Amino acid sequence: SIRYSAFFVFVLLNSIVQAQNMGRIDSLKLAITKTQGEPRARLLNQLGFQFRTSYPDSTIYYCQEALKISQSVENQFIKGESLNFIGIAYSYKAMASEAADAYA
Repeated sequence: SIRYSAFFVFVLLNSIVQAQNMGRIDSLKLAITKTQGEPRARLLNQLGFQFRTSYPDSTIYYCQEALKISQSVENQFIKGESLNFIGIAYSYKAMASEAADAYA
């Protein structure tokens, strides 16, 4: 029936998207091992953003690492991006107060 066909298409498309994200995640993890300073912070933010919906705790972890680097190199753009992604992660965790703190 149409209902089962639609469900199958949804599952298939979801699997394809997940596979694409895993490739991106693997690439970012590898690149992070080879970088320092601002480039590393940018990659940490990109990696954290990849986890925002499925693993928001990982987003918070990676973006907090990027935040530390951004503060040591005094890069306000990376700092803002880190805090933004941390706020998004807390929003996905339904932790509005923590999300608001990240945005403040």
